[in-house]
Amino acid sequence: MKKKYESTLIIIALWLLMFASSSQFFIMPPILPQICSQLKVEENLLGILISAYSFSLGIMALFAGYLSDKIGRRNILLIGSTLMTIFLFAHILAYNFYSILTIRILTGVAGGILTGSCISFVRDYYPYNKRGWANGVIVSGSGIGQIVGIPVGVILGESYGFATPFQIFGLVMLFALISIYFFIPRTITTIERVKIKPLLIIRGYINLLKKSTFRSLSIIYILMYFSITIFLVYYPKWIALAFNAKARDIALIFFIGGIASLVASPIAGKYSDLFGRKKVIIITNISLALTMLFGVFAKTSLIESSVLFFFAMLFISGRLVSIQSHASDITNLKNRGQVMCLMISVGQIGMGLGSGIAGFLFSEIGFEMNLIVGAAICVLLTFIIFKHTPFNLEYLIMFKNSNQR
Repeated sequence: MKKKYESTLIIIALWLLMFASSSQFFIMPPILPQICSQLKVEENLLGILISAYSFSLGIMALFAGYLSDKIGRRNILLIGSTLMTIFLFAHILAYNFYSILTIRILTGVAGGILTGSCISFVRDYYPYNKRGWANGVIVSGSGIGQIVGIPVGVILGESYGFATPFQIFGLVMLFALISIYFFIPRTITTIERVKIKPLLIIRGYINLLKKSTFRSLSIIYILMYFSITIFLVYYPKWIALAFNAKARDIALIFFIGGIASLVASPIAGKYSDLFGRKKVIIITNISLALTMLFGVFAKTSLIESSVLFFFAMLFISGRLVSIQSHASDITNLKNRGQVMCLMISVGQIGMGLGSGIAGFLFSEIGFEMNLIVGAAICVLLTFIIFKHTPFNLEYLIMFKNSNQR
């Protein structure tokens, strides 16, 4: 009973963290027009705010992964949530482009500290047959962030200023920080003295990538995030142009997509525990590819586009939970944080490539080509997973877990 009570408190703490961190990211796209008008920022500079956040997150994640293996997940979660709280409240201090750019870069640094460490802690604490479920419940905070983040960003940004939503999520992050302090136990009993040597850390990641398991996993993460961004980045602009959709229409569609994420995450986690990660990953990948192709050939209307987005987010979220659980399964206690943060960083590469190519395809050919390329990437990803991940991996992991720890 005591163990179940502790597990519930851990889930609450990490869910709050995921909710606040995801919400402050999701509100950026719809709130960019308010930033443009309120801070007198040139429109062609707005995209830099999102790119700068992703870049700083990816760089910091590499160092955070190394540190979390040395000083413990709890300590790194406390550091990251403290910084995230401070920088979210700091958005109210922005007065021009360079000030908001600096704040977003610092927020990305905090995000880089948190992202991989949260997933790594789940792997540290939960056994194999509960790990997918725990990941799914925690990641559902991201779905709620999408449900709440977009409408909040649009309504509060227009009514009270662009900084107001960040203040709200900063308050939620403060509650997450308090919960982490009181509810999250230590998973490392001996904390090592750490000397931060960038070249040594980079060499450690290079050594990881020399192993075929982590090379293939890196490719999986790059392709996963590539296929997401090539679809999502220009989806709002496409429906705005194609169907004259207003801001409230886009907010409603993302609200629907958030519900799909909320439903899919715990279900996919549970079934990946029961039937194995690989089977769920392959099913969600193929389903996502078919959904994207449906968008190419179906009759175009705002309702059909909403249905398309619902099912796309359903399979995107289910795939993400299963791949994250698989990635944490093949690590051990000494390199878990390093591996998970490496995956987050290479995922940012996939996001950057997907965003750049999405813009070219959308402007030169049309959004249908974004969907076709996204579906093709899903098929390629399915082939890589099928070839490089044995179906009996889950059973091997269950027997080897005690030795790895």
